[in-house]
Amino acid sequence: MNALLTILSLIGFLIFFVYAYLDISRKRAIFQMQRLVDNFEFYLINQRGINKDEIFQLLTTMKRISANPESLDIQILIMSKKVAEVEGNLSRDLILVDKAINGLNDDLLKIYNDFNTEADRIIGMSLLKPDFIFFILPLLFSAFFKYGTETVAKAIKEYKFLLSNDEAVIYSGLRSVC
Repeated sequence: MNALLTILSLIGFLIFFVYAYLDISRKRAIFQMQRLVDNFEFYLINQRGINKDEIFQLLTTMKRISANPESLDIQILIMSKKVAEVEGNLSRDLILVDKAINGLNDDLLKIYNDFNTEADRIIGMSLLKPDFIFFILPLLFSAFFKYGTETVAKAIKEYKFLLSNDEAVIYSGLRSVC
């Protein structure tokens, strides 16, 4: 009995430390994202010749993400993507964000890529949240038994799409909801 209590206590402490580490890592990533947005904005202020609306819309989206990092939660990203698809804005906004990214010079592109790396870290950490795990496991199991292995492949494809297009999805979803 004592061995069982000891093992359960160790598992509880391990889970606590893992989630404490994830919380600290998430806060560091959020701070880093806010710093990168400030660097992006200061660069745009100092370079007065840059006057593209797409770049300023990208900056606005980056500011929204850094001010509200909960928008990088995987559940919110999935809902934003569905809303944007229903509204018909997603394909247009993907083109708009790609156009803005292609219009960035090397310095802004480096800042944007660093920002995107931090955003991907936060999205990855949201996969380990207990509420998401309890939300997605029953859905995956029921779909897996109903449709087979193509369900897992589709879920992986959806996750990769969200990682590579998170700014456009958030931009579309926020604009559709607001």
